[in-house]
Amino acid sequence: MRKPKWAGPHISSNRENSIELTSMLQSTRPTTDAEFERVVEHLVSASGVLEALRSMGDLSQAAKSVPPSRAIQVLRPLIANHGADPLPAYLGLFAIAGVESIEPDEVLVDAVASGDRGLSEHAAWGLSRRRPIASAVPHLMGLVDHGGFTQMMAELALETWLDEMPDIIWQAGRDVPERFLHMPQRTPRSRRSRPQVGGLRIAQVLVQGRVDAALSAPASGDGGGLITLQVGLTSELARNDAVSEVYLVSRRIEDGSGLFDTESQEIAPGGILARLAFGGSDYLPMAEMWSHRTELERELRDLLIKEGPFDALHLRFADVGTFAGARVAEELGIPLLFTLAPDPHAVIASGELAGSITREDFAGVDLQQHYVFRTWLVAWMLERADRLALLPRVDQRRQFKALLGVDIDDSDRFRVIAEGVDTALSTEARRVVLAAPESDLPPVIDELRNLVDELPSARRGLPLILSVGRLNRVKGMDRVVAAWAGDERIRSEYNLLIVGGDLEKPSAEERSSLEAIFRATGENPSGLVMMGGRSHTDVAILMAATADGVEAVAGVGGVYASGSEKEEFGLAIVEALAAGLPVIAPSIGGPATYVEHGFTGFLTDTTDIERIRDGIRWASDVRLSEVRADAARRMVRSRYSLAAMAEQLVELYGETRQRRSSAS
Repeated sequence: MRKPKWAGPHISSNRENSIELTSMLQSTRPTTDAEFERVVEHLVSASGVLEALRSMGDLSQAAKSVPPSRAIQVLRPLIANHGADPLPAYLGLFAIAGVESIEPDEVLVDAVASGDRGLSEHAAWGLSRRRPIASAVPHLMGLVDHGGFTQMMAELALETWLDEMPDIIWQAGRDVPERFLHMPQRTPRSRRSRPQVGGLRIAQVLVQGRVDAALSAPASGDGGGLITLQVGLTSELARNDAVSEVYLVSRRIEDGSGLFDTESQEIAPGGILARLAFGGSDYLPMAEMWSHRTELERELRDLLIKEGPFDALHLRFADVGTFAGARVAEELGIPLLFTLAPDPHAVIASGELAGSITREDFAGVDLQQHYVFRTWLVAWMLERADRLALLPRVDQRRQFKALLGVDIDDSDRFRVIAEGVDTALSTEARRVVLAAPESDLPPVIDELRNLVDELPSARRGLPLILSVGRLNRVKGMDRVVAAWAGDERIRSEYNLLIVGGDLEKPSAEERSSLEAIFRATGENPSGLVMMGGRSHTDVAILMAATADGVEAVAGVGGVYASGSEKEEFGLAIVEALAAGLPVIAPSIGGPATYVEHGFTGFLTDTTDIERIRDGIRWASDVRLSEVRADAARRMVRSRYSLAAMAEQLVELYGETRQRRSSAS
């Protein structure tokens, strides 16, 4: 029987050898029973979640190096103890699934039938790497009924088995979901093998949020700075002489606006926004996309075959778009580029420090955030991608070694590439705000004026504290509100403007954030203004108005504040600097590479409300400094333009094409 297609950790690769995750990622391979026991002991005694996750690959390799009966003898107790310590149980299932013997079958079937959802998910993932087991099929079918991520894990096994031995699925003794009928269509597709000629042809995947060429609603739902970035970047890449065509692949949404429901849209000459139809027609939060992975793959495969060949597929994030995109690229032989960030690793480390993530409660956390799977996915992308783009970070080499276990100096595949912003848009927005007569201000300023007019008269015309972003708990808008509302002096000197989210039809995540914001206002919310998600142009105008003021609406010299847990780069913060605003920004991640602490901004722990207040107090002292504002604007123009980012990526794409051409 031929080896199953890649459905999970085991990969049937187009490279000479199958790639296996080794140790998150660089390690020696244990070869003795004593070494196996040491790996297991390290996992059990590891002080935290991230340290234990780092042993995932070591444990998998160690389990293969000892007799199967010995691997089961040692790993079965970890699985049985899942109630007290779930993480070793999940990693034990991962490891035991890779043991080449029939002996692990019983352990995996018992786990998938256990009734414990977390254990069943991970057992299903393990089963996707193995030959069909008839007794597991009814339990996998039952997991499909759970929907969500659980459904996807079960379907990984069923899809592989259906292709390998269809009868085992059809004879399961229950109705087969209709979507399974599409699964046999997954492989009988020929790769496009004709040689690449002319300019580079690039595809990118961005299935989150609401995406259109005009950037009408980048900060609603699961959108954010990445939508702004990728639409602008698509335009810049298409302008490059070395590029023939760029596709940005998104999701089709029918929300009545007519903005997001067309099959394709031109972003710029040679830059195409292609929308895939999957997961129904309504807006779909990212957390609900996992169950539509099979549809996403089918639609993406059809598009890449129809419009190909492509020189590279560029993926970002450890999400369903990257998982599906990598699987399709593997199948079609398209080179992969991945923007590598220590995510979710940095979030896990931060959560452990704060006490919100522990070994004891990991089962519930993993059901929500899928940390085991996502850390594996980042590791696999790190192994598989032809080239990797890194966002700038202070002390980058040490952080990547500590969080991911990888030495970024070890390979020429890594390239640090800063993200960019549309500096011309900031310049034009400032010109409009400063030059427009009061009777002819942009519509978004008229809307802001109407909202401010609803405030008590004493608050009209106060300077603004501005925060822009999607309404998501990681963005910490409630912390910015609490910092403002809980200090009488700050609240009396500033109005607070929150821009982002769908205020009329909020998603569950947005609703949760809104509730946190309203709790944070306390008993006196007067001065809080919320405008919801706005177009990219509107955001630029609001930033200019915050910096330069609009009579009777916003005083001169406002402030930009971020309450994010972390920012891998922080595009909205860069745009605020481009507008001349003093910024309060996270001290971890990307902002520390471009914010000059104490001059252009204030770097701090933005998960701490009092530290955000400290930043606002600092900004109050420097907000009217033209020297500071001009320095910030010049820095962004010289270092963080979209054109500069596109130029560096084109070089990376070209290297990938040349490498593949040489190899063939």
